Amino acid sequence: MPKGSFGKLLYRFVEPKNNNPDMKYPLILCLHGMRGKGIDNIDQLRSYVEQFTTDKLRTKHPHYFLAPQTAGVWINSQNKGKEIPLEEINQRMGPNLKKPIEKYKRTYS
Repeated sequence: MPKGSFGKLLYRFVEPKNNNPDMKYPLILCLHGMRGKGIDNIDQLRSYVEQFTTDKLRTKHPHYFLAPQTAGVWINSQNKGKEIPLEEINQRMGPNLKKPIEKYKRTYS
């Protein structure tokens, strides 16, 4: 999978199979979790990434695929890169987000 960088941000990028510059294609943006952070441009490539980069899928459903890697955590721009405590996240969430999360907790706890 081709790799590159944008400033200090490392990434892997795959174009649609048989890319036609006159066509528009969706972009699949894959943001890694904590296990993918690093500076090797490899750890963000989890098993689920491979599914989106196969020739078969890229031929049947052409798309761009981007998997960037950060050495830290993905930040909340409102918090200027600081981690947000869980209590504050709960306070910021509106009722439309709290209901599904509570249902998830009851189902899978």
